[in-house]
Amino acid sequence: MHLPTVIVGTSLAALIATVTMTVSSADAAAPIRNWVGCMVPSPAVTRTVLAAFESTLGARPTPSAQAAPHHDTDGDSHGRPSATPSPSGLDSPTASDTPTASDTPTASDTPTTSASPSDSSSPTASSTPDPSTSTPFVPVGGGSTVPDSAELSDAQLADSVGVDVHPSYSGTTYLQNGSNDVALHELEKLGVKNVRTRVGPNPAPYLQTFFKGMAADGIKTLAVMGTPDGRWGTYGLGQSPELLQAVTSGPYRGLLSGLEMPNEWDHNGGSNWASGLEAFDTEYSSMMAVTGLPILEGSMAHPDGYSSFKAASPSEGRNIHPYAGSSLPEADAVIPTWSSAASRSDVNPSLTATEFGWHNALDTTGGVSEQQSAAYLLRGLLWNKTHGVNRSYIYELFDEKPEAALQNREMHFGLVAVTGDPSATPDTWQQREKPAFTQLKDFLAYLKDSGSSTGKPVAYTLSGAPSDVYSVPLVRSDGSTDIAIWRRIPLDSQATNGATTVGLNLPATASVTAYDSQSGSTKTLTSAGTSVSVPISGAVTIVRVTPGG
Repeated sequence: MHLPTVIVGTSLAALIATVTMTVSSADAAAPIRNWVGCMVPSPAVTRTVLAAFESTLGARPTPSAQAAPHHDTDGDSHGRPSATPSPSGLDSPTASDTPTASDTPTASDTPTTSASPSDSSSPTASSTPDPSTSTPFVPVGGGSTVPDSAELSDAQLADSVGVDVHPSYSGTTYLQNGSNDVALHELEKLGVKNVRTRVGPNPAPYLQTFFKGMAADGIKTLAVMGTPDGRWGTYGLGQSPELLQAVTSGPYRGLLSGLEMPNEWDHNGGSNWASGLEAFDTEYSSMMAVTGLPILEGSMAHPDGYSSFKAASPSEGRNIHPYAGSSLPEADAVIPTWSSAASRSDVNPSLTATEFGWHNALDTTGGVSEQQSAAYLLRGLLWNKTHGVNRSYIYELFDEKPEAALQNREMHFGLVAVTGDPSATPDTWQQREKPAFTQLKDFLAYLKDSGSSTGKPVAYTLSGAPSDVYSVPLVRSDGSTDIAIWRRIPLDSQATNGATTVGLNLPATASVTAYDSQSGSTKTLTSAGTSVSVPISGAVTIVRVTPGG
C-alpha cells in the first residue's frame, strides 16, 4: 500500500480518491485513518476525507446505527467481575438502559461558543498513574504480624482517591443555570484532589471556568480525549491536531494532568468497536505524545474486551473498571481478574481504576443502602490501593437526576443525592450529601499530612481477632502510624453490624487514639502496658499510634 507524503495543494476530490481507492478491506483501515489524521493539515478536511473513506469501506456503522448504551440487567456479580455490569460511564450519560432524547447529550453538551483566551501557563506533566506510589502490600488478616517491608503513607492513600464528574451534562445536577459552580463547591468541600472527566472541542466559557477552578484548588484532571466517532461532543478520528492545539496553547493549556483513551468502547462502539478504537489509539497516542502528559489506555466495560483490542503503543498504565456489584469490596476475584485481563508486556503494570463504586437504586439488582456504600467505599479504597491499584476514581460525584423509585441505577451512583421534580430545571432540585460523601470527606481530612513520610510503620500484632479482620499500616511524617482496621464482612442496611474488640500489641508504650469513620469522632484508648483494646466493626477504624506517648 502506498500513500503520498506530501498533500499540500492536493484537491479535496483527489485526496478522497487517493484514500478510498487505496484500501479495499477493513484490514488496512487503521493505517489509512492514522495517515489522514496526521497528514491532512485541516481538521475540517480531515473529517470530510474520513467520512468518505468510511462510507466507501463500510468498516464502521454510523453513530445513529451504533448500539445504544445498554447494560446487563443482572447487576449482582457475586464476585464474578466478568458478569459485573458497568455503568454508562463518562461517555454514556443515560438515564435509562435505552437513552431518551432528554438523557442523551443535547446540543448544549457540545459547546459551540468559541474559547475565551486561556491563561499562559504551560501544560503540566504530573503523572496520573504513578507506579512509584503503587504499593502491592496485601492487608494483614487476623493476628498476623505486619511485614517490615510494608510502607504506605497517609498521603499516598489520600492521593489514590479520585472522583468522576460530568460538567457538560445538560439537564443534570452538574449543570445548573449555565454553571458548574455547585459541582466545584462540592469538590472543594470533599477534598479530593483527582478528577476524571472528558474534553471536547471549543469548550464553552462555563466549562473553562470549571477546569480553571479545579486547577486553582490543586485538583488534577484526567481527561478522556474522545471516541472514534466523536460522539457526545468529544474529539473523534482526525481531530487529534485540534486537541493538541487545545492542550498546548488553547483552552486546556495547563489544566490537564493526564489523558485517557476512549471509555468502555467495547460496550459503546458497535460491532466494529475494536478497529475503531485501534484507529483512535494509533492517531492520538502519536499526536499527543509531544504534550508530555501521561496517556492512559482505554477502559473496557468487561474484562474480555481487552483481548479483542491491540493498542498501537505502550500506555502509561492499565485502566480497569472493577465494579463489585453488590459483592464485598474485597471480593477475591475482582482485582485479579481485571488485572490479568488488562495485562500487556508493553504496558506499565500500574493499575488505575477509572470507575469504581456502588449504586443506591435499592429497587434494582445490585443496589446497596447509602450507609452500606459509604462503608464499602472506604474499605474498597484501602483494598484497591494495597492490591496494586494506583488510583481509584469513585463513580461519581452527583446523582445525575431525581429518580424517587430507586429503579434506575445510573441515577444513583453519586456521592451527593438529588431530589425534586425531574421535569423541572436542575436549579430547582435539592442536593443532599450522602453518608459516603461525609465519611470520605472526614476520612481524607483525617489522613491529611503535609510532611514527607520516609519511616517505617510501628510493628504490631493483633490478638483475639477473627479471621475476617484486616489491617493496613500507614506511616506519617511525624513518626506516628495510622492502622486502618476493619472486618471483611457483609454489612446490614445500617452498616452497624460486626462490632467486636481486638487487642493491639505494640513493642513499647505509645499514645493511641481511634478514629471512627462512620461518626467522624476520635477518642483516646487506654492502654495496659503495651497492649490496647480496640473496638472495630465492618466499617473502617483508624488507630493512630504515636511512639513515646
